[in-house]
Amino acid sequence: MIKALSTKHWIFGGFIIAALLVPLLAFGAEFRVSEQATVGPTERVSDDLYIAGGNVNASGEVTGDLLGAGGSVLQSGTVGGDLYLAGGSVTVLGSIRDDVRVMGGNLVIHAGIGGDVVAAGGQVTITGNEVGGDVVVAGGAVRIDSPVRGDVKIVGGDILITSAITGNVELDADKIVLAPGATIGGNLTYSAPTEFKNLPAGQVKGTVTYTPREARSGAGFLAIFLTAAFILKFLALLAAALALGLFFRRYTITIVADAISRPFGLLARGLVFLIVAPVVSGLLLATIVGIPLGVLGFLGFAAACLVGWILSAIYLGSLMHRWVYKPEIPVVTWKTITAGAVALSLLTLIPIVGWLIQGALFLIVLGAAVLLKWSAVKEWR
Repeated sequence: MIKALSTKHWIFGGFIIAALLVPLLAFGAEFRVSEQATVGPTERVSDDLYIAGGNVNASGEVTGDLLGAGGSVLQSGTVGGDLYLAGGSVTVLGSIRDDVRVMGGNLVIHAGIGGDVVAAGGQVTITGNEVGGDVVVAGGAVRIDSPVRGDVKIVGGDILITSAITGNVELDADKIVLAPGATIGGNLTYSAPTEFKNLPAGQVKGTVTYTPREARSGAGFLAIFLTAAFILKFLALLAAALALGLFFRRYTITIVADAISRPFGLLARGLVFLIVAPVVSGLLLATIVGIPLGVLGFLGFAAACLVGWILSAIYLGSLMHRWVYKPEIPVVTWKTITAGAVALSLLTLIPIVGWLIQGALFLIVLGAAVLLKWSAVKEWR
């Protein structure tokens, strides 16, 4: 059953950490990554499936767990295990035999769920046949239309419940509405600016406990916005790192191997490039003849920084793998890339020390990428 949490901040933190660490639990699975990542309606994946892309459509059967991430994610098949999805827009239409963990901007769960549901998003709608376990939600606007056999805990801006809840219900929101058809088999504990005046007889079988509070301030909404931004940034990093690491495997392995063998020299080279490249490009813009070269210089500098940020995740994942397993040659796989993206994102949450580590990783791979490009230019000449 759901355990009590001291503050809603623990809920948001828990969502982030749990969702980010889930990929590290995988040992054997099928992996798919592309701009349009799909599982056809006639396909059957007899294992866990990890799928990522700009648009994700999983309409086939997955006998194990399904983990998906993308800008738009649609799941409409059968999942024999747990479902983990994250994206800007996430829609769940299939049958899920175990738990569901989803996060994103707009979440729609219109499916039969055998286990628990944990969701975090701007708008969260849970409808469908039934949720067999507990429901934990954090969101701006939350609507529960599905019958729930377990407990329900929601932190949100607006909450609407229209279905039957078998267990206890805990709510914290600016506006709470229990529709006439909604029933609660256990206790109702809620915190809101206003108290329910006249609950229909029998709508709540247990006790009702009300805690008054003021409407949530702008700081609360800022926290939700920053949380969503953190999640979306992580998803963008993960998708880009997987695409770069798997589609340009030789390139990334070369850079990672070079970065591991001589990190300090490459860090200095990356720092020099970071300082000199924009200065030279700016000087070129000051002359009429050099304007095209200056523009190209700034575009190249921006592209190098973006690639360096992505390569940092790949490098960190391979570095952690090397520390643990000590392979003779660097390893770049989807598992090391995912672990690196998680670790690099978590470093953002550590003031000063975490930021310094991120900066060092970035400069090292930037130096390695610049050196590799320079070597290619010399060979071409």
